Amino acid sequence: MRIQGLAAVGLLVGALLSGCIAAEPYAFLREEISSDDVLPDDILDQVPIDADTVRFQGEYDGVDVFLALSNDEPAGQGVQLVLIGDGPDEWVAASSGWDSKINVGGLVGVEAAYWPEGLDEPTDGWTALSDWVEVRG
Repeated sequence: MRIQGLAAVGLLVGALLSGCIAAEPYAFLREEISSDDVLPDDILDQVPIDADTVRFQGEYDGVDVFLALSNDEPAGQGVQLVLIGDGPDEWVAASSGWDSKINVGGLVGVEAAYWPEGLDEPTDGWTALSDWVEVRG
C-alpha cells in the first residue's frame, strides 16, 4: 500500500510539473508557408537567416514584420525578428535564443516584440500583430 501511495504522489507531482515545461521551440513555424514569407535578398545577404523558415507576421504602419530562424553557426540557432520599412535601407533585425523575448525598433519608426511562448493579450499600448508578435508606433 505504501508503494502505491508513493507512486500516486510521484504521478501527481509529475503532472503538476509538466505545466512548467518551456514553450515549444520555434512554435511560429507551425504556421503554413505562404508567398508572403520571403525576405529581400539584400537582407538575407547581411543577416544570418534560414530563408526556408521566414514567416510574415503582418504589417503595421507601413512596416512589414517577419520571424525566422537564424543560421548563425557560432551563436547557434535562434530566432530573428525583422522589420522592413518603405526605403531600400529602411530595415532592422534582432535575434535571440528560441526561448527569449526579442524587442527591436528604431530606424523604421515601429517597435516590435517577439514572445516565444505566444501572446495571450497585447501589452498596454501595444497591438497584437500575430500570435507571437506585438507592435507599437
